[in-house]
Amino acid sequence: MARKKAVDPLVELVRQAPVRRAVNNVPLSQRFIELDDKLVAEGVPPSSDWWRRRICNWLDRYERDGVLELWGCVGRGAAKSTQIYKITCLFALYGNFNIPRGEVHYAVCLSRLKEEAAKGIQIIARWLTLLGTEFERKGDVIEISGTQKGIRVVAASVQAATGWRAYFIACDEYAKWAAGGVDMMDADEVRSSAKAMAATHPRAPVVTMSTPWGAFGSFYDTITTGTTDSVDVLGPAPTWEAAPHVTREDCQKKEPNKRRFDREYGAIFSSAATSVFTTEVV
Repeated sequence: MARKKAVDPLVELVRQAPVRRAVNNVPLSQRFIELDDKLVAEGVPPSSDWWRRRICNWLDRYERDGVLELWGCVGRGAAKSTQIYKITCLFALYGNFNIPRGEVHYAVCLSRLKEEAAKGIQIIARWLTLLGTEFERKGDVIEISGTQKGIRVVAASVQAATGWRAYFIACDEYAKWAAGGVDMMDADEVRSSAKAMAATHPRAPVVTMSTPWGAFGSFYDTITTGTTDSVDVLGPAPTWEAAPHVTREDCQKKEPNKRRFDREYGAIFSSAATSVFTTEVV
């Protein structure tokens, strides 16, 4: 007799909770397309059909089945960060969450480096302006006028993942956090701390995107396991599949080294630590 699969209590709780859709009961997947189209009309590059289909599929699963987590493994230059910022804006503008009166809760995006975080908050602020959304920005924090919602884009660290109430978490270039230092902490610990900021929001989404790194760790395990009842997985997908305007030939010109090309653009995990790091670094 087949063993009955264990059910995650949190997933079961979310599934039993009533579906809370965006304003006017419009599905979030439709809102995402509308948001993307509005940005395109203002000169922002569109999400590719590959991204649109897969993000909308997850958004439908999120609303219908309580699938909170979206993981994506995609090659460099395929607009992973761009999709994270668009999804962040989507939940900041249309996500339905119970926030106690007098409090402001945040969509928190964790980047590998502080320079990437600074670029991210600037992009989101510019997009909100293009969308006609009033907000106040102070450093790495945006607060949306007339709401109890805000957005933060910060470098990944335990400090950044502590002390704020969050309704949305995103992790950008997650597989490479450890290679970048991450305040000398394990990337999984930082991500766990970030998820804990959303403890009061059982339907808080968690989006984790990255190019691959080594064939080890939680990112590798999740991506290679693939989509499940509780996780939606995109990829692995090479750059030219997720972003058809970028050709394989152009990527090969940028990186003639096959090992690095396969990892950075082909979205193929390196088989061992010695394939990830140079001999000198090891």
